[in-house]
Amino acid sequence: MTESRSQAFTLEGFVAAAVVLTAVLLALQTVVAPPDSGTASRDDSIRTQAEDILRTQASADEGGLSHAVRYWDPLNRTFIGAQDRTIGYGSQSLPSALFDDAFERTFSARGLTYNIVLVYHQPGTAPRRTEPLLYQGTPGTDAVTARHTVTLYDNMQLTGERAGPRPLSEYDTNATDDDDGFYPIPDAGTGAVYNVVEVRVTVW
Repeated sequence: MTESRSQAFTLEGFVAAAVVLTAVLLALQTVVAPPDSGTASRDDSIRTQAEDILRTQASADEGGLSHAVRYWDPLNRTFIGAQDRTIGYGSQSLPSALFDDAFERTFSARGLTYNIVLVYHQPGTAPRRTEPLLYQGTPGTDAVTARHTVTLYDNMQLTGERAGPRPLSEYDTNATDDDDGFYPIPDAGTGAVYNVVEVRVTVW
């Protein structure tokens, strides 16, 4: 009787050990990284790269953010060489005069798509408006966005070849007027400040 009970206890011990071992193995198999961890890492990397470009270009002496915001043709009423006002440069590459090809090297070369849109203030309490610098389509669900602001001053000039010496404050911001001095971003600042423009880059 005692021997049978001992054998039973031994068998129960083996069974219990097998159950515990099976549970541990199952637990180890189910402990995996969250399914979106790779996506989150990718998004953070792309956003950081876009922010780095904007930060670097904001301090560039030539071809930087402020230069790009003012790279406007007052006669054709588009950015210099752009397709039209609805998409800016659209499917074209950005001119080499803008951003030193940083976006092309960083994103286009890897098959990524991006939009660059200028968001500016209007006088008074009117909502902000946008002007596409480069619009390549509707962002995908995995899109990430980076932003940087540029301050324009009344005495600044346009940077396009046809700009001439006129300061920003002398341009007409009404696109329907028959005037050869159109610039879409209005004087909405105070004092010497003309406007504060957000350069918004969306990558996907």
